[in-house]
Amino acid sequence: MKKANIVFRVIEDNNIQCDISTPQGKKLRLLGQPSESEGKCIENTLGDSKALLVSAWEFAKEKYKSVNLDDEAEQRQAGKRAQKLKTSIEWLADYSDDVTDEIKSGWCSACLGMHDHRKVALQD
Repeated sequence: MKKANIVFRVIEDNNIQCDISTPQGKKLRLLGQPSESEGKCIENTLGDSKALLVSAWEFAKEKYKSVNLDDEAEQRQAGKRAQKLKTSIEWLADYSDDVTDEIKSGWCSACLGMHDHRKVALQD
């Protein structure tokens, strides 16, 4: 099974960017400063999964730390955290790629609130 492509970049003015693209062509792009708690959503055809948005931004911040922290051991730890987040993002993006129009209201374990959720199509 083909996985989502996840790319991290440092761009002008020390902004960081996280790009996710799925095998079905859906995309998410977040941009901002490493010190910001949330990245600005520049492009999003993957839906409104809070878990995906938070994980993608945390991945970008950890990737940034993995090359910018002064301590080499801390850089390695940030790299390990980034890799774990990347694995979660791949899983979340795979499911976000296959959402249906069917909506059900319920508890969201990502943001700890009641929200509408879209059903994911069953995969073979």
